Amino acid sequence: MRTKVHNLKHIAIVMGRNYASRLGMIRAAAESGCDVIVIQTGRNTKCRIDASSKYVLKTFIAKEPDHAKLVNIIKSLENVGEKRILLPTDDYTASVIDLHLDELTQNFMMPNVSRRQGELVSMMNKYRVKQTAKDAGLRVADGWVAHCDEANYIIPDGISYPCFIKPKESFKRALKRLMTRCNNERELALQLKRISEISKDDILIEELIDIDQEIAVLGVSVDGKSIIPGIISIKEHFLGVAATGTVCSITSYPGLEEKLTAFMEKINLTGLFDIDLFVSNGTIYFNELNLRLGASGYAITKSIINLPGVLINTLLGINPKAEFERSFPQYHFINEKTALSKVFAGQWTFSRFSEELAKANVTFILDDTDNKPYSQLKLSTLKRRVMTFVKKCFRIK
Repeated sequence: MRTKVHNLKHIAIVMGRNYASRLGMIRAAAESGCDVIVIQTGRNTKCRIDASSKYVLKTFIAKEPDHAKLVNIIKSLENVGEKRILLPTDDYTASVIDLHLDELTQNFMMPNVSRRQGELVSMMNKYRVKQTAKDAGLRVADGWVAHCDEANYIIPDGISYPCFIKPKESFKRALKRLMTRCNNERELALQLKRISEISKDDILIEELIDIDQEIAVLGVSVDGKSIIPGIISIKEHFLGVAATGTVCSITSYPGLEEKLTAFMEKINLTGLFDIDLFVSNGTIYFNELNLRLGASGYAITKSIINLPGVLINTLLGINPKAEFERSFPQYHFINEKTALSKVFAGQWTFSRFSEELAKANVTFILDDTDNKPYSQLKLSTLKRRVMTFVKKCFRIK
């Protein structure tokens, strides 16, 4: 049985680019007793799906990468005598508020690492965090960092192939589309050359390990002390975001909770987190840490415990009873936004989508108590289907 967390009425400001992630945070904040203001930062700022939630008071737009616009909107929402709560739902918004923590902290409460400005961003360094995970006893893939000397990247010695390249900092969104597998040094050099044309930032090169199962561990941390209620086993995904999966007890992986707790203690976070792991040949590997609730995090909130509610009460100085069942039956979830992306990419049919939706006992957008977002999603999907059909007809002609 899931546990609810309650507090007095406050204002929570939810921000990010993904409407499904924002909507999950909106509902979690509302359940914990907050009214909600939303700041959309993604490219599709015409999307009204999460803004149509009955819990939203106002919606603002601050398109990436305009940091100043986002900060100015936040500061315009100051209320003298009342600290409002900032809830970022992606790396971009988390990094912006962390880099302005000193000027925002007088009137806002927000996630932080060691209460120091810029420290949360420093923990978005994938190479640094992997070393920390290794020190905590977690298994990690070998990794190397490629630096750029004015024009070209220098390939480090000792790389094993095949390898995989990714941005060293998780908030470098522009570089994420260049993440790819390289089978040999020639392919690696060619891809690094492409990257050098748009960026000179350090690149992380990792040993490529075959993945049998992807896992996400969601939790909340207060000064490094963590609550990890469950683990998500990902079944289907699209571009790295979970579409369907199951919520299981952390106890189903003996010894893992202790290692993850030790790891988060070293990070010293006060905030929500999402740890990505994978299983290869029976061995669990640490992949990366997200210092916010991951896209699949609402599955935990809706089935076991309101993790954002625990964080909200902690920031307000309330000591909630964060109680939850340690053992429970599996919950099957669907992230309708990601699942529909699979449909429009030709990976699923609409019939498959309907079947998966009917099987799920945890849905991210469909909610009988807050039904407008799903109505908006159905309308948006219909328009997209019509546009797809029209374009197909014109191509035939």
